[in-house]
Amino acid sequence: MDAERLAAMTDAEVLDFWNEHIKVRQALSNSFDYTAKEIPVGKPQVEYFEEGDQWVARGGVLRCQIVTDAAVPVELDEPVVSIDGRDFTVAEFIKLLGGHGGWGMRIVFVPEDELKVQPKIRVQDPAAEENDSFDKKPMQ
Repeated sequence: MDAERLAAMTDAEVLDFWNEHIKVRQALSNSFDYTAKEIPVGKPQVEYFEEGDQWVARGGVLRCQIVTDAAVPVELDEPVVSIDGRDFTVAEFIKLLGGHGGWGMRIVFVPEDELKVQPKIRVQDPAAEENDSFDKKPMQ
């Protein structure tokens, strides 16, 4: 819509136009069936994008590990995120995530030997069961 047409509209017409825009966006969102793509184990999950001078994710899932004894020079006690054996500083990792601006993200912490396994997830308020945050309990 151009500025001239907008200037000629009444407040009610502008509001109707905006509300229709919201309805169309919501309908598109509701029709979108997103399936996250996970890069197979052994294939690179990230690649360097030279034009942007940054690393980017190749898929919608990142298997990574929080490392505190990294090979890259970082401030003392600053963790790094390791993806496919490459250590990213916190700033580099955040820059990598920036390629998904406007998207949401869920982070699931798993033991390092279970990075390749989709974990079970239980929705629960931590206050409901004291000291349960990282306990592995036997199946019942």
